[in-house]
Amino acid sequence: MKKMKAKEMKAKEMKAKGQVSVEFFILFVVLITIFILFVGLTNQFGFITKQIIAKEKSNYIALNIARIVNAVFISGNGTSAVLSIPQNYTINYQARSIIVEDNIGNIKSAPVLINNINLSISSGAQELTIQNINGKVFIGG
Repeated sequence: MKKMKAKEMKAKEMKAKGQVSVEFFILFVVLITIFILFVGLTNQFGFITKQIIAKEKSNYIALNIARIVNAVFISGNGTSAVLSIPQNYTINYQARSIIVEDNIGNIKSAPVLINNINLSISSGAQELTIQNINGKVFIGG
């Protein structure tokens, strides 16, 4: 009878050890899953943040160019200003708006007071010269 009890106790101990191993494995899998989800979400938030920053930078550049164009126009004939812009931005003019597009497709516009602006900007220009010549605004770079 005592041998039977010893065998039963040994079987119970083995079963308990197996249960602890399974519980540890389940806990480990849950923790790894949470970690993977956290890393994925962090990367996604980083990507979204970069997109927002790029859009706001395009918006800032458009507003800054429009502000200087308006100031040069209002100041009258012979006024000029020089403005530095980062690389990889395209500047256009359309229907009283300065339009700025970056190399990833973010497009922002800002209103200007003048109807007719002449653009002559080479690709990759980092410096714009904005001039008022006889009431017409010229942007070159």
